Order: sequence, then C-alpha cells, then structure tokens
Amino acid sequence: MAHNEADRISRFPNELIPIKQVGSGASGHVLLALSIKEIVQRSNSTPNLEELKAALVAVKMFHPQMASNGDALEEVKILEHVRKHANESEHSKRVVQLLSRDEEEPLRCNWFSMRAGSLALNNVLWNFEGTDLLIPHLPEELIWHVFIQFSEALWFLHKACNPAIAHGDLHTGNVVLDWATQDTPGFPNLILIDFGSAAISQEDSEHFEATEFDLRLDVEEFYSVLVTMSHPTNNSRPYCLTQGCDQSCAHTEGWLEFKQHICGKLGDPNSTSLEEIMKSFGQVAAANRARTSEDVLRLIRQGCSRFVDEERDLEQHLLSAWNKVRAP
Repeated sequence: MAHNEADRISRFPNELIPIKQVGSGASGHVLLALSIKEIVQRSNSTPNLEELKAALVAVKMFHPQMASNGDALEEVKILEHVRKHANESEHSKRVVQLLSRDEEEPLRCNWFSMRAGSLALNNVLWNFEGTDLLIPHLPEELIWHVFIQFSEALWFLHKACNPAIAHGDLHTGNVVLDWATQDTPGFPNLILIDFGSAAISQEDSEHFEATEFDLRLDVEEFYSVLVTMSHPTNNSRPYCLTQGCDQSCAHTEGWLEFKQHICGKLGDPNSTSLEEIMKSFGQVAAANRARTSEDVLRLIRQGCSRFVDEERDLEQHLLSAWNKVRAP
C-alpha cells in the first residue's frame, strides 16, 4: 500500500467505511462512504443495495498540507454558516449540508462528511453526448428544472444567508443531481457542492471576504452553466437561433427568449441579474416543467443516471464493504 493511501486511511473517520473514491482536486479527495452502524444495525442477512445507496455519504479528505493551513477550516466554517441559516428558507436544500466533521484538533481539519448526490451535471452532459440517445440538445424541460433550482440555491446563498455567501467556483462539476430526493416527481433535486473557494461577505473571515462583485460573478457563472446546457449535443447539426428557427419550431414556451437572454447577457457580470432572470422566466419555467411528458421524463432519467458499468462497480464496492463489516 502506498504511503499516501495508508495516510489517508489512517485519517479516515472511524465511524465510516470508505466505499470508493469519486473525485479529487487541489485540496483533497472525495470518497463515498457508509456508516458502519448503518450496516451493523440491519437485520437482513443480505444487503439491500438500493437502501445502501440511499444511505451513502460523501467524505472530503483534505491533503495534509491543506488540513493544517486553515483552508479546510475555512470551508467548514462556510458550511456551518449554511447550516446556521438552513431553517430560514426551504431553498437551503439546494446547497450541500454538512453532516459531521473532524474535531480532534482545534486548528486542523482532516475531513468532513456531507450528503452524497447521484451524478454531477458534467456527467449528465457526457451521458447525453456519449450515448445512443441521439437528441439535438438536452431536454428543455431538464434545463428549465436546473434553472429553477439553481436560482433557488443562489437566492439562498446571496439573500437568505446573512452575511451573504459567494460560492466562487460554479461550474457543471460542482452541481449535483440527486435522485434520492425529488421535490418535483420525475426530476432529481439539484445541490451545489464544493465550497472550497467560497467567501462570506464580512471582514472577519480569515481568508476571503465576499464582495458585491463576487456575488455578481456567481450569477455570471450560473448563466454560463445554463448556456453550456443549452448547447447542441454532438449528435446534431449546430443549433442556431437565427437560421430557420422561430416560434413555430417544437420548443417549449418561452425557450427562444430564454436562450437569447442568457446568451446575450453572458460575458458581462454587470448585466447578469438573478432577480431579473427569476422574474422574467420563473413562472414559464415552472409551467414547462409541469407539462413534461412521460417520454421526456424517461429520457431525463436515462440521461441523468450512472452508466450500467459504473452502477455495477458501485454495487460491488457496497457488497465488499457489507461483507467486511458483517464478517464473523
């Protein structure tokens, strides 16, 4: 076993058993894990894999140098600020929730745990482009759904939290869709993750202070994600608003105006406005989502799920963990 791997396992929370690594970055790694108690307390002799998947948590393990230089504690501080305001708005569910954290040393944080989502939005884009779905672009109903819940997440961070929080790194890899929770049946809930670059709008934060410009950059990045989602897939000819595409085309209500708005505003943080886009398109987005057909819902489920091989790999890791804990 490599030294780095042994060190990481030695710092892993004792109450959890690691399942598999699902991400890595400059600050550390993210692993899926299960509570050992979750396995021990089950009376069945064979595992219910769907129940175990629903019980998964994500654990962010910081690199040793990051755990001790204050950055890890700063991220935990941000998430604790989120948790403090969670009861003030139902939109708090759109932001990852801190479950537990390393508290062994006051000036160091090796890890924290959070609820595990199902699939990051960048994987969803790859799924639609890399499969045989053969559609010209993502279902507009899915984009409307992401627009609604993404805007709710930003409203919570910027308006409900006091002081406000700027996320600072919004892209498709930091937006997770979670099939375990569906506020709107047929659509996975959206959750913003990774607050390693986040800032609170006050001066007593040790590392970062969010400014009004930082909050506007969040909105700019939100627009960018929407534009990315509305681009054509590799299975189609270029999608163009001005060449032969008008209101007679088979788009959802308000789609052309919506795409013109997000594309026209992108690139100028001073012109993008969370309040403006919510007021202009919030109602039509909700109406379009409510009218989603069963065929489109099946397509969304297919495109927003793990590939079969990935699902089998996860199930094998779950079985291995189950057998390890339940072994006589």
